[in-house]
Amino acid sequence: MTLFRVIYQMARADFLERIRRFSFVVTLVITVIAAYIFVPETGANYTTLDLGGHRGVYNSAWVGAQVAMLTCVFLTLFGFYLVRNSINRDRQTRVGQIIAATPVSKPVYTLGKWLSNFAVLAVIGAIVMAGAVALQLIRGEDTIIKPLYFLVPFTTLLLPAIGLVSAIAIVFECIPFLSGAFGNIVYFFIFPNMMVGEMLGGPKVLGVSYYIESMQAACRAAFPDYEKVINFGLNFHGGRTVLPQSFAWDGIPASLEYLSGRFLWLMIAIGVAMIASVPFNRFATAGRKFRTESTRPPRFARLRRIFGAGSAWIAGGAGAGAGSSVTGAHVHLTPLTGKRSHGRFGGILVANLRLALRSMPWWWYLGSIALIVLETAVPMDGVQQIVVPIALLWPVMIWAPLGNRELSHATQQIVFSAAHPLRRQLLAAWLTGVVVALVLVCGAGPRWLIIGDPHRVLALIVGAAFIPSLALALGAWSRTTRLFEVIYLFWWYIGPLNALPALDFAGSSKLAGGLGTTVVYMILTTAFLALGFLGARRQLSS
Repeated sequence: MTLFRVIYQMARADFLERIRRFSFVVTLVITVIAAYIFVPETGANYTTLDLGGHRGVYNSAWVGAQVAMLTCVFLTLFGFYLVRNSINRDRQTRVGQIIAATPVSKPVYTLGKWLSNFAVLAVIGAIVMAGAVALQLIRGEDTIIKPLYFLVPFTTLLLPAIGLVSAIAIVFECIPFLSGAFGNIVYFFIFPNMMVGEMLGGPKVLGVSYYIESMQAACRAAFPDYEKVINFGLNFHGGRTVLPQSFAWDGIPASLEYLSGRFLWLMIAIGVAMIASVPFNRFATAGRKFRTESTRPPRFARLRRIFGAGSAWIAGGAGAGAGSSVTGAHVHLTPLTGKRSHGRFGGILVANLRLALRSMPWWWYLGSIALIVLETAVPMDGVQQIVVPIALLWPVMIWAPLGNRELSHATQQIVFSAAHPLRRQLLAAWLTGVVVALVLVCGAGPRWLIIGDPHRVLALIVGAAFIPSLALALGAWSRTTRLFEVIYLFWWYIGPLNALPALDFAGSSKLAGGLGTTVVYMILTTAFLALGFLGARRQLSS
C-alpha cells in the first residue's frame, strides 16, 4: 500500500466516523444559522460588515466574500474545539495501541489526522458556501448568480485557514500539557491575537485583510469622505433600523501575491501537522511514569497526604483509570464498620475535594495563593477588572469534569451503585466546585463588605454556585468537557472580563447589573443544577 493511500484510508475512516457524530450535526446546523445571520436583511437592527455606514450591494462577489470571511472566523474558533479530540479518542478507545503495532509512522499518522480534521471543517464550509448562493437570492438585491465568486473565497480564503487550525489542533493533542482544558484556554487567547495582528498589518494568517482592504478601496472610490472605519462581526444598534449606503464591489483580483500567500499558509499547515509527530508519543505507555503514592518523592508529601489520600473509594478507581498503577500492597480500602459505613455526606464531600485537587499541578496552587493575596492587596479597581475575573477562570480544569467524571474514567457502574448516588455523590461534586470557587475569591468578598457593598458579595456567591451548575448540566448531557469549556470561556470573556452587565454572572465588574441580574442567575443556577441531576439520572438508567 502506497504512502498516500495509507494517509487517505486513515483520514477517510476517521472522517466517516466523525460526521456520524451528533456534535458534527450540531456544529453544522449552528454554522448554517450563523451564515444566515452573517448577511443581514435590509433594515435589520444589526450589521456584520459595516464600513462606516456603508456596505456593498448584495451581489455574488459581496455575499460570497462576506460569508466566507465570517465563516472563516467562526470555524477557526469553534472548529478547533470540534476537531481537537481525534488522537485522544484513539487513545481512549484503545485503537491507538493497534495503530502503534502497525508500520504506520508518526508523521503519516499525524498527517492522516490532519487530513481528517481538514475534511470535516471543509465539508461544513462547503455547505455554508452553497447556502450563501441561496442567501443572495433571499436578500434579492442582485439575483444574478456567479458561481466563481463563491468558489474563489472558499478555496483561497477558507481552506487555508481551516487547514492551519486543523494542524494546530493536532499539535495541541500531541503535547501533553496542552491536550486538556488548559490547551482549550490557551487557544482561546491565541485566536484573537491572530485576528488583531492581521488587521494591524501582521501576517495574513486568515487572509481576511485581503478582502477588507479591497472593499475599503471600493468604498472610498464611491464615497470619498470614507475614513477607513470598519465594524467586523455582530454589531447591534439598540433596536433601531440600520440603512447603510451601498456601493458596487466586484471582488478582489486573483493576483499572484494573493494566490501564493494563501497557498503558502496551506503548505505551512501541512508542515505543522508533520512537526506535530515530534512530541507525539505513538501511544507509548512503557516510558510513562507510573508511581504509587508511596513511591512519590518526599517533596510536597504532606500536601499529597492531605489532598490525595482516601479519594479513590469515591471515584471507584478513577485515578487508576486515568493512568496510575496501584499494587495490592498499597491499596487502603475504606472500612465498612462504624459510622463510615453509612456514607456520611461530609466524608463524601471531603473525598471529592481531594479527588479534584490532587490532579492539579504545583503551579496551580501557587497561582491560587497569588490570586487570593492580590485580591487583598490590589486597589479595588484592579480587583474588579482583572484579579477576580482571572480567579473565576483559574479553576476551570476542576469545574469542567464535574458532569462526566465517572464516564471519562469508566467508573459509573461502581459510583452509581452506591447508596443515593444522585443525592450524595452528585451534590458533593457540585459543592466541590462551589467551595473551590469561593476559596478563589475569598480575598475580594470581605473587602466589598467593608466598603458597604453587600450586593456584590451576594452576586459573587451566586456566581460561585452558577459556574459548577453550568459545568454539571453541560457535562452530564454532552458527556464531554469541551462544551462547558467553550461556552464558559465565551461567557467569562464577554461577562466578567469585558464587563457586559447581562453576562457578568458574578457581579464582579463596575458595570455589573443590579439585584435583578443576581436573581436571574439564582434561577439559572437552580435550573442548570436540575438539568445536571436529570442528565446524571439519564446516565444512571442507560
